[in-house]
Formats: sequence, C-alpha cells, structure tokens
Amino acid sequence: MKFFGLYVFIFIQLLFGKAFGFTLISTGDIHFGDPKVIVNVSSNDCNNIGISKEALLDLVEEAVDDYWGEVSTSALDLEKGGVKDGVDLSADSSSTALSKGNGNTIIIGCTNTIGSSSTLATGSIGNFFDGVRGAVVINDSAATPFSSLDDVQRKATIAHELGHAFGLGHSGDTNAIMFFSIGGKVQEVLTEDDWDGVSYLYPHESPGSCGTVSFADDKGPFGGNGANSFFLMALGVLLAGLLSRFGKSIKSKISI
Repeated sequence: MKFFGLYVFIFIQLLFGKAFGFTLISTGDIHFGDPKVIVNVSSNDCNNIGISKEALLDLVEEAVDDYWGEVSTSALDLEKGGVKDGVDLSADSSSTALSKGNGNTIIIGCTNTIGSSSTLATGSIGNFFDGVRGAVVINDSAATPFSSLDDVQRKATIAHELGHAFGLGHSGDTNAIMFFSIGGKVQEVLTEDDWDGVSYLYPHESPGSCGTVSFADDKGPFGGNGANSFFLMALGVLLAGLLSRFGKSIKSKISI
C-alpha cells in the first residue's frame, strides 16, 4: 500500500485539474459588453514623472501591443484613442476618474492624490448609464516611485492597471502581469494565468458554420472529447492499480 498516497494525489489532480490564479476585480463580474474598447488619455501632463500626455498615450499603445494585444484566445480589442481635451485627472482617484470617462472606454492619466507614495498606479471599472467604463491613474506625486522605473517596468505597470480597468483582479501567480507587485522582476510577457483571465472575461464567440466543411466529431474511445477520454483512461488505470493493491493486501491477510 506504499503507493496509495501517490494514487490519491494523481486522482485529485485529474479530478480537479489546475487551479486558476486569476481573480475578478468585482464580485459582479463587470466587464465591457463590446470587447472593442478605446483607451483615451486625460489632458493634464505628468509633470513629476516627466511624461507629457502625448508621450503617455504612446506608452499606453506600447503596453497594449506588448501585452493584452497578443492574446489570441480573447476577443478583447484595446485600441489607442486620443487626448481628451478638458478632462483633467490630476486630483482624481481611479474610482472618481470613472465619472469623467465614457461608455466602453478607458480613461488614463496622472494624479497627485494617491495616498501611498509606494503605490505606482491604480485601476478601476464601473457600470454607468452609458455602459461600462474603466479608468487608470498614475501616481504623479512628488515622492512617486514611477519616475525611477525603466520603460519596460512602466509598460508593465500600465498593462497591469489596464487589466483592472477591463475587469481583472489580482492573480495568485507570482509571475503574472496581474500579480499585485512588479517589484523585483521584469514582466515582459503575459503568463498563462493572464491569458486565462482575459479569455474568461472576453471569450471568442463560437466559430459557427464553415459552409460545406463540417467539424470533425472526435469522440475518442469512450464517447467523449479528447480531454474526457484521457481522463477516463487515466482514471481506469488508477482504479485498476488501487484494486490490484487492495486485492494483494486481502490475499496477504488471508494467508496469515
């Protein structure tokens, strides 16, 4: 029976599969109804970190292209918008910045009112009369740590907050862009958990019909899909092993 613990572990892994690390920012599962979301920048410059509104817009575009724009399993389409004249976020939190946005858009800008000097930026999402809105504010206070970041870290920070702005919470995967901190590592790509999160919120629609070309119906040897067939085969091997061990144990007891 020395392998019994191993069999139980394999059974649990097969039964429950992998544990997802991603979370959602809201218990109400808030996300944009239209996966094509425009990202705009506020009209105020980021004076303390030395970034103009135009440069921030370019940085946002790079963050989208290098991260969320690469997820082939998700329908989310973040697009570069423009500078919103008259929209000043210098005294706003991300939650109050939502009121200055529009439906199906994300507004991003710099603020001097983030309470903690160690906070790089914050992101939020909310439902409004004209639809879902997202907002990101970057810490532009005198003690901001954002100014000391290199370009990769800045893009990673913006990509992280954009994740909040379209509905994702923090990930339990320490390598994910949605992990709560980027300190101590450079996150240049998304992880599988990031992909899973954005694909869960914004899945591709069913591919539908291919005209005269039909989809193959590969049910496998047990009448299910490939994953189910593998699961059943592995479960059968596991049960056979358990029964064999149990039978040997019974025989051993009877012989004594």
